[in-house]
Amino acid sequence: SGTMDNTFLGNKLLSITSGVNYGKIRISILKNTDLRKIQETAGKLYDAPIFTAINPNCSFDDFVLSAENMLEEKAVKHNIPIVLVMRQPPSETENEPELLDLKKNLVVPYKADMVLFLHRDRIKDDVSKIDTKLIISKNVCHVTYDIPLKFYPSTGLFEEIKEE
Repeated sequence: SGTMDNTFLGNKLLSITSGVNYGKIRISILKNTDLRKIQETAGKLYDAPIFTAINPNCSFDDFVLSAENMLEEKAVKHNIPIVLVMRQPPSETENEPELLDLKKNLVVPYKADMVLFLHRDRIKDDVSKIDTKLIISKNVCHVTYDIPLKFYPSTGLFEEIKEE
């Protein structure tokens, strides 16, 4: 299914933080070493202050109401990062995503303090890592810039490329 849910998100977070292949977690084919890594990671994630709201195709007003309810329900302080996850359709021109692409259809970019894009080529073959770019295209407090990353499809991990 194309819809993200808490199980999918939880499994992705487990894979990223434990280093265990996401496909193995999804179909439950795990070695004892994988299980130990997942158990250690799950305990840390359980205690982490991460709150989710899965609201596909919601309006901006619904999004704000959901965030306000979460702030009240979970006693979360204001001025926290809110991550809105969306998949952009592939560009016909293969260009990197731009802020203007979002502004055409959404009010979020106008309201957000920061807008970031993760851009990488589509996975074509069985590769261990893919060059990726974190594009900071809006930042009300600082300049905008790009950060080169590596993406590991087996776990979903993004890692900053360290300059040597």
